[in-house]
Amino acid sequence: MGVNPFRLHTLLVLFVLVLSSTPLHGAEVPETSGIEFRFIDSSGNPYPVEDITIQLIDPWSGRVLSAVTNVQGTTYSIDWTSSESFRPEISTSDLHIERSEVIQPNGTNTIIVDVEILTEDQVNLTGVGQATVIRTLTNRTIGWQVNPIVDDSIHLPNASKGWIEIRDGEQIQLTEWNGENEIDVMAIGNLRLMASNSYWNGSMLIRHSPSGWSEIIEINGTIDHLMPRISGGEWHLWRLDNGEIEAHSHIIDDALFEDIESWLDSTMDTRNLPSGSASLIFANSPLNPNTAIEADFSANHRFDSLVGHGSLPAITSGIGIQIDRFHGDWDGIVQGAEFSSFSNMLHDLKWWNGSHVGCCILDDRTMLAYPPISPTHAWIEPSSPGVLDDGVSWGWSESGQIGGESDTDVSRRLAVPFRGDARDGIDLGITLPDEWEMRQSPQSNHILANGNQVTVQRSSMDVTGEVLIVIAENEAPEVSINGIGLSNNYARLGGPIEQNMTCIDSSPGDVQMQWQIIGDGFTGAHNGANFSITFDSAEQSEGEDVLIQATCTDSHGNRTDLTHDLTLDSTPPNWEIVMLEDHPSYWAQILHEIEFMDAVSINATSTIIVDIHANDTNGETTQIILTSNRSDGWNRMAGNRLYFAEMWPQGDHINGMHMTIEERHKERDPAVRWLKLEISDSVGNTMVKEWSVTSLDLFGPVPRPSILVDGIPIGSTNTAKMESTIEIDMSESFDDLDPIDAVIWSASINGILLFENASWEDAERFPINGLNRGRHTLVVTGTDRAGNIGSHSSIVEIHPSGTFLPRIEDVMIVDGGVSGQPATVRIVIANMGADSQEVSVCMANSCDNGTLPAATIDSEGTLTLSLGFEDLPSGTQSIVVEWIKDGDIESIASAGPIVDPAWRETAKMIIWIMLIAYTAGVLFDRRFGRP
Repeated sequence: MGVNPFRLHTLLVLFVLVLSSTPLHGAEVPETSGIEFRFIDSSGNPYPVEDITIQLIDPWSGRVLSAVTNVQGTTYSIDWTSSESFRPEISTSDLHIERSEVIQPNGTNTIIVDVEILTEDQVNLTGVGQATVIRTLTNRTIGWQVNPIVDDSIHLPNASKGWIEIRDGEQIQLTEWNGENEIDVMAIGNLRLMASNSYWNGSMLIRHSPSGWSEIIEINGTIDHLMPRISGGEWHLWRLDNGEIEAHSHIIDDALFEDIESWLDSTMDTRNLPSGSASLIFANSPLNPNTAIEADFSANHRFDSLVGHGSLPAITSGIGIQIDRFHGDWDGIVQGAEFSSFSNMLHDLKWWNGSHVGCCILDDRTMLAYPPISPTHAWIEPSSPGVLDDGVSWGWSESGQIGGESDTDVSRRLAVPFRGDARDGIDLGITLPDEWEMRQSPQSNHILANGNQVTVQRSSMDVTGEVLIVIAENEAPEVSINGIGLSNNYARLGGPIEQNMTCIDSSPGDVQMQWQIIGDGFTGAHNGANFSITFDSAEQSEGEDVLIQATCTDSHGNRTDLTHDLTLDSTPPNWEIVMLEDHPSYWAQILHEIEFMDAVSINATSTIIVDIHANDTNGETTQIILTSNRSDGWNRMAGNRLYFAEMWPQGDHINGMHMTIEERHKERDPAVRWLKLEISDSVGNTMVKEWSVTSLDLFGPVPRPSILVDGIPIGSTNTAKMESTIEIDMSESFDDLDPIDAVIWSASINGILLFENASWEDAERFPINGLNRGRHTLVVTGTDRAGNIGSHSSIVEIHPSGTFLPRIEDVMIVDGGVSGQPATVRIVIANMGADSQEVSVCMANSCDNGTLPAATIDSEGTLTLSLGFEDLPSGTQSIVVEWIKDGDIESIASAGPIVDPAWRETAKMIIWIMLIAYTAGVLFDRRFGRP
């Protein structure tokens, strides 16, 4: 409940902005050093106060300029250095204080404000309940005040008129008071607003005429809301659409019940808010640096009657209630005399500081009005309206001269403050001196500018701050053209000429663009940025001269011409091309004379070398563009000469690993692509040549052998062993173009040919059994129909057998060797299996044992044991190797070394002695013997 503010298009958020004034051209603007408030009674005697709140209000907008609370004593001083007018609002909870008028600084050092504490009259109450609470609003005070009930009476300021709000629980009533010394406050119920099934969802403003009692409530289809009963006047109800008030109010009188459902569901008309205008016209002289700048300011303000004025309290109640309450008899009608009284007060207001009224700040310096500017010709239409009547507007005019001083820059910065007040919510038209213009603004989307005219569209702004405009002297526009069909010296004959003019102007204003064409026996003109023409070769001839002129004229009338004197040209460029094919298997490069061909074939793995030269008879640069569907977006471009070298492979359609096995075994066609050459001169005369390029098959087949062990792909958990069945699966192999069954195959293992020139049927899966432990090299080769060969080499790893396979590798006598004497026999045992085992080795009566290691893919496991003998037996002895498997003893045996008997050595010695003696005898006889 209470006088809550409501949102309106022209009433936005109010905020404090206080700027000080400076003299203009030596004139003195009134300045003060402070304000002294003197609290007095009705006889003028000092009156001590406590807990007083003082607010200084801007009389133009209602903004709070300064505030202080908890004021005590009979006087109070505030520092105040502004030259602008203000209106004090002084209040407390336990006293009635006379409202203050607007204070105009008059040049004195200190402003004296007398604050009168009003004499109070006792008003007796009848029908007071236990929960009765009373608030009052009078025409001599500022706002609603709670009145304590003492001995069934309250106190109200004398010689005043007011409205009394009486609450008893949920029951509320508004009673008009005209100085009576007794009033009945007995509860009489409420006015109940009802709507059981409405389609309306939103806010509703409720306001009483003439008291101004207001509230805003939210409605969501249904409503059951209690309002005060009233002793007089009427209720006005408005729906709000996103804060915007509707055009016509719904009016109801006092009652116990009011059904508003049909009204809520009725069409809501948009309120047409009146708009004013403001202008700032600079004197027609340059805005030079360090210069006194003057301008004429004028404004015509037009407001809806629901918009109030800051020179009076209760600005949110609307101007009608303000005037009727503070300048009239508070009867709900704005009489002519009442508005005249308000007009006189309004006309007495004046302002110096342009930044306080939404205009203006020049080069960061406030522009000042001197003499000060005051409102004139205040009006209200229609005359004598009801305080809350729809369709009522009011306003005033003001005009005068403001000025400031520029800084040292060549450009000016004009800032237009926007505080969200109703007064500066109107558009501001600015007229600059001739040849001056707006250059830029951060808020350019709220500005219209053309030539020296600038309009700040403040009515469309929804944020507060400043609109900054940078202004400077006009500069001629810059002109450029681009398009096809023209160069600096030539124009195309027999083909389209399409040009676009770009006009860059220093101002955001409109520019005018025009084309002019002059030739031998003809002229033409065209308006606009885009221009197109075709010179007919049947009417014009090669080498004729034409003039094409592009003209840009800015909003000030300054123009820039761009003129081209051109010669007509219809001859395409001359050209030649060389294409070489290079491949490592060729003994020399192949020349393809494609200039005279429409199709060419090259090997898919060759590198093509292309060299194109072009020149034009007019001597200007040519453009060479080569395009193809070789790959997405493939092109090569250069001027006058294009040179490149690259491969021309098959396309993505060929067989590959990305396909399923069935798909990659199919036959594919070689890639056939188009190649297009375009050579253009500077005006667009173009030579076009196209070829079909076939990529021949020069890729060999791709063998993809897969090793199967016992029918399962080889792997870490399925290794190949000596006893495994090993096969090679070739099903994943393919050729890029040929079908798989057209390829012939060869295979070898460790260089030993397995098969040669076999069919796919024979090569698709073949065995390689019988391989020993170790690594073996498998080479598979495929040859396609074009003779291209593809090979694949892989290693086949054969691991040891999965059992324990010992054998006696070596036996030797390493110490001794004569029977009957001490000796040592060394025995080497090898394991070809993948399992290790504890073994014992015995020969005759000597044994030894140890662990025989497992074999690996790289070597057998070996164990060396030594058997010692005190008396080495003679003859051949058996060597036995034993081990335990599954609880049973298994063994292998081998013959040991042959040991000769000990007497054999003696016999050998005797024989040698006898042989030596016999030989010596024979030799002696031959030398000295018998004849």
